[in-house]
Amino acid sequence: GTGNVYSVHNGYDLTVSGTATLTITPRALTFTGLVQDKVYDGTRTATLGSAPQLGGLVEGEDLSFVPGNDFAALFSSKTVGTGKTVTLSGGYTLGDGARGLASNYTAPSTLSTTASITPATLTAGSFTATNRAYDGSVLVAVSASSSTLSGVVAGDDVAVDLSTVSTGTVAD
Repeated sequence: GTGNVYSVHNGYDLTVSGTATLTITPRALTFTGLVQDKVYDGTRTATLGSAPQLGGLVEGEDLSFVPGNDFAALFSSKTVGTGKTVTLSGGYTLGDGARGLASNYTAPSTLSTTASITPATLTAGSFTATNRAYDGSVLVAVSASSSTLSGVVAGDDVAVDLSTVSTGTVAD
């Protein structure tokens, strides 16, 4: 075909003719963004995002990710950490999105991704602060009235010793 080519040299008008073959290969995807971060719950189970999108999509495009009945996602361990490996297994399909064609992409070759497990919140005991006159500091004397814990995940062995707690801080 004929194409328009511009010359930076004054006085020339270029014409290109002939044929060429152009091959566009599908773009590789990753599982980045597929699995949600979670708060520690004592298990290795990972959860897919509510509208999971794969990494590597062309900006502005989307695809549908449909996990099969046997699809599973497991963290490498149940402990807290950032960027932990999540192993994926089972079947899934990639479908066309509102602005993307699955045929323009190749499925990820590595069946893993990463996500984080953040610490669960524990509440320890009951505390009583001792009233005092203003002294310019944020330190206050406290006493613990119980050593109870709430928020412990079932199956975990967690204890607290509040017998040595004697000071705390107050908001300024």
